[in-house]
Amino acid sequence: MKESFEEKIKNSLLSQGIVFSKNLILGVAVSGGADSVSLLTALYSLSKTEPFLLKALTVDHNMRPAEQSGRDADFVESYCRSLDIPCRRFNIPQGEIFSYAKKMKTGEESAARHFRYQCFEKFIAEENISYLCLAHNKNDQTETLLMRFLQGADVKALSGIPFKRGKYLRPMLEISRKEIENYLSEKNISHVTDESNSSHVFLRNRIRLDLIPLLQKILPGFENSLLLVKNKMQEDSDFIEECLEKAKEKVCIKNEKGSISFSLKEYLSLAPSMRKRILFYVSDLALNGKNEGLRIPYSFISELDRKIISSTSVTFEGFGLLFSWNEVSVNVKNKSQNKTATESVFFAIVDKDGDLDFPEFSLHTEKNNSYMKITSSSGNGIILDGLDYPFIIRSMQSADTVRDAEGTFRSLSKILDGWKCGGDKLRIPIIVDLSDPACPVKAIWGDLFDYKNWIVKNNSL
Repeated sequence: MKESFEEKIKNSLLSQGIVFSKNLILGVAVSGGADSVSLLTALYSLSKTEPFLLKALTVDHNMRPAEQSGRDADFVESYCRSLDIPCRRFNIPQGEIFSYAKKMKTGEESAARHFRYQCFEKFIAEENISYLCLAHNKNDQTETLLMRFLQGADVKALSGIPFKRGKYLRPMLEISRKEIENYLSEKNISHVTDESNSSHVFLRNRIRLDLIPLLQKILPGFENSLLLVKNKMQEDSDFIEECLEKAKEKVCIKNEKGSISFSLKEYLSLAPSMRKRILFYVSDLALNGKNEGLRIPYSFISELDRKIISSTSVTFEGFGLLFSWNEVSVNVKNKSQNKTATESVFFAIVDKDGDLDFPEFSLHTEKNNSYMKITSSSGNGIILDGLDYPFIIRSMQSADTVRDAEGTFRSLSKILDGWKCGGDKLRIPIIVDLSDPACPVKAIWGDLFDYKNWIVKNNSL
């Protein structure tokens, strides 16, 4: 016999180990859209037959005109009152999400999610919520997997949206949007429509409105294959996480007085994927959460791994970190540390005006309208139009390419060979634009060491 919509919700909760009792307090996040309204309605019906308390919250992101944004939150509060369900409303100040997105150089969707989850955490803590139910559905899963694949995600990200993560539950992940619409229609329950869902500005919307219909036409039923891949990725991800825990033990990571170290010999015995995961892990450990909104590029971690394997000494500077070895150690760098390496590779993400110290030079960055001015202590400077914070200053990487005047990509290494840089190749700073997910090279600052500069402007010289 076919399960009803509400039975699917109940069975999904039970499959995640939820035990209904008078001590269970389920929260539900409601935007006013079809997905969350259907989830709220189904949980309300379930609460009439099972012993648990239901509470709701709604978040007004204030990203749209007040009459639209406030309307949605008003609708949720009104519907909750009609069901006699307590509802908390969180209002994010007007413009705060846009300011955060600009400051952190991230998308507006990502910034909205950051603030939304802050509200979720506050709601869970203050209302003593056992689990908070979110309305992600089967279609959301498909869109997320496609988006992450196109953005070059790793195995863990390609595992998709989890049914359960900490206190967050997603009981609708195996329910399609069509089932949701049919359920609301049968119940004669209204909902609000977010006009931004039809906008092609957001990547997720373009995937939903353009890419998925095309794939359905070319490869009918592709969603099932994609979800099968997700399940395989989840199994692989779980296995890799187990291996990573063993790798951490094997390399004997020590965290003492701000200095993190691990065995070089054991590190070199690991598979390449494990070595890189160790480097990401110790970087995050040393930063202790100070890199919110920023990221260490995979390409640089790969280059660092290559340097460690091939060199007898290596320095890696980024976020104020210094990598050196007898064993590999990671230290929070201060100005009194001046360590010399036979070969060095430097890296820093610059996120505000100020001074930075590198192994061979110091510099000052200053944003002025649309221009970024970077000046060295020796007086050399470079001015870049259109570059904003955060951006990267680093040494050359073997796979680097840069656009020429015709828009063709050229090998950065060959360009420096043409400049006859010799042993200076790794000393010359490369400036990378973080506003583009591809992290393209914006400039080669050769003038710092008496060579010429190479500046990419609007995809040309």
